[in-house]
Amino acid sequence: MTLLILLCTVLGVHGETQPLKPIWVMPATSERSLPRSSDQPTTQLIAPPRLIQPQLDEVLNTNGGLQVRTQGSPTFSIRGSAQSGRVLTLYNDIPLNFSSGFGPPRIFLPKEMTSETLVIKGPASILYGSQAMAGSVNFISTDYKRSQATLTASDTNESFLPWRSGSLAYSSLHLVSPWIQSPKHHSQVSLFTENDDGEFPYNTANQSGLRQNNQGQLNRGIIEGNQRFARGKVSYVALWANQVVQTPGSLQSPLNTHESTRGALASSSGEYFLEESHSLQSRLSWLKQDSEYNSFQFDQNDQQTFVLQNQWLAEWSPRWRGQTFVDYFYHEMNASFLASPQNQDQWEVAHLAHWYFYPNFSTQFGGRFLSRSGQVLPTLGVYFNHRQWQSWLNFSEGFRSPTLSDRFANSPFYVGNPNLENESSQQLEWGLKRNFKKAKGLGVRWNMDARVFAIQYDNFIETYETTPGVYSRRNRGDGRSWGADLKFLWELSHWQLDIGLNYLKTKDDLSGRPFRLSPEQQHSVGLSHFFGPFQLEARWSAWHKFYDGSPQVELPDWQQWNFMIHSLAFRKINFSFGLINAFNESKQLTLGYPEPQRRYWMQLRYQF
Repeated sequence: MTLLILLCTVLGVHGETQPLKPIWVMPATSERSLPRSSDQPTTQLIAPPRLIQPQLDEVLNTNGGLQVRTQGSPTFSIRGSAQSGRVLTLYNDIPLNFSSGFGPPRIFLPKEMTSETLVIKGPASILYGSQAMAGSVNFISTDYKRSQATLTASDTNESFLPWRSGSLAYSSLHLVSPWIQSPKHHSQVSLFTENDDGEFPYNTANQSGLRQNNQGQLNRGIIEGNQRFARGKVSYVALWANQVVQTPGSLQSPLNTHESTRGALASSSGEYFLEESHSLQSRLSWLKQDSEYNSFQFDQNDQQTFVLQNQWLAEWSPRWRGQTFVDYFYHEMNASFLASPQNQDQWEVAHLAHWYFYPNFSTQFGGRFLSRSGQVLPTLGVYFNHRQWQSWLNFSEGFRSPTLSDRFANSPFYVGNPNLENESSQQLEWGLKRNFKKAKGLGVRWNMDARVFAIQYDNFIETYETTPGVYSRRNRGDGRSWGADLKFLWELSHWQLDIGLNYLKTKDDLSGRPFRLSPEQQHSVGLSHFFGPFQLEARWSAWHKFYDGSPQVELPDWQQWNFMIHSLAFRKINFSFGLINAFNESKQLTLGYPEPQRRYWMQLRYQF
């Protein structure tokens, strides 16, 4: 606290007086409500994928400190947090995580609709609740003005092999169209289908061969829209999806598994502007997922979630403004591995205040109260803006209760532990941003984002083997991660260069091992060039000292080159061609699950 007060004094004395910008005003033309995290300096924007790439992780994994894999169980890990259940994933601010602890199901991740992704690295509980203990990933969808059809196809370079003849490794079709368009109403409908036969050759450090019996079929439909009124807005989203997946298991334990999943999402929100600087927003969301697994035995897992999110935004004076949240979460699970249906719920109340000492210097403080656990999660930050520089020192705390399956699972291979304690995390982050634009001359524009962080994890939960072949969960103890994150973007005329550097150290205090899914060094360099109707892009990515936690395993370093060309082929048709991982034979993001290497992909997009 002494350090924060001293920093406040120093920055405040040397700050220059600048007029305050309006924070919240009644939107005149905006069709989509701003996410809760949009006003947070700690939020990072991941540039939207220009095209629908075959794998979502190809886009997200170029962002330092974020690791995503799609083989096995989908995993989102932020700064060494490992489990998906510690990272809250959202779609247009709608929480997608269920109570299983495995994060969002793939059927609820509409990559075909994503326009940009907002990421908070570190505890985001003050904004989104206890499930965001390690951070949040918020996918923001596109508002389409014209109807569009997009066809994508991808394959490895082994298509001439007999078992691959006449078939593509991946193909998808996306149809989207504005349903109703008027000055005050916008609705759109999206239909998406993809097929992935999943078979691909691999060559890891220890094994090589062909991944067979690895395929999937996904169908998804989305209807969303909004209606604006004189002093308010009503928005809605409805999603339905069905997925059938056949997986061969890991290389160490080959076990063919057939999985069928059906899911539905319905969400509606209303926003009312009391005046230009005061607004009320309420959103009610319902998610349901029914899954069936068939390997050596038949398992069923049915889950549903209700989420009520209320928000009050207020600017009381030019120096004071705040956000108040009242949220309710209810999870219900009925699975064959549970002795009986289980549920958990919690009310969470939070307030976040922003106070300007000077026009360019402010502090932000608040906390979230969790009803069932009686926990209070504080946050505190100091922010300094000087011309085009933005700096902050932020402390935030996260929290997570063990999931229903963690506590109550009961099967021959997995037994729950009802005595698990809650997890928590604390992060201290210092950040510096710079935006620069030269209006004359060469038209140079660049921005920089640098962060240094340290995170402490308490009562970290891990999976362990109780007896041969039988697993459970236990509180491992404490752990920590620390490192630095740098992003740089430079634009000159028709050229664009972006560089990302990330350094991350993680440590389990009990064993001294790193956490799972955490490369020590992560680098990305991308170069784009626009000339006329063409766009060329090349990107190099590399991960070094990649660990798989328990048992201690260091996977081989890997790097890859991606290339893409995009062009307007005809008046309404866009053609794109890409090479993924052009020079490497294979990569492996976790032990036993080699990733599919799509050697090339093509895309045609037609705008009606």
